[in-house]
Amino acid sequence: MLKTAVFYTYVDGVGAAIDWLVDLELFLREPSHELDMGVAYHLLYHLYNWYQFNVLLADGKAGVLERLKEIKELASNGDIEAIISTVEQLESMFEGSQNYPSF
Repeated sequence: MLKTAVFYTYVDGVGAAIDWLVDLELFLREPSHELDMGVAYHLLYHLYNWYQFNVLLADGKAGVLERLKEIKELASNGDIEAIISTVEQLESMFEGSQNYPSF
């Protein structure tokens, strides 16, 4: 999840924001310049992904704590298969492969 957030925010997202600012500057200098919809959509794409990450991060912390508590309970019961399943859920959360929430 963090790798994805870094990419959308600091790697490709910064370039998208700069491209949008350059396009806006060209429009302000020369009103005959039409704003490039592709440049705007590229920036919006990264902003959307940032907001997705932001929502998942808050849920992720609560979800991690919930699953850690569950692992403790399962360990006290000796349920190895359920522990493995819960650990796999945690891995899925950190890999960012879960479905995003509806906002």
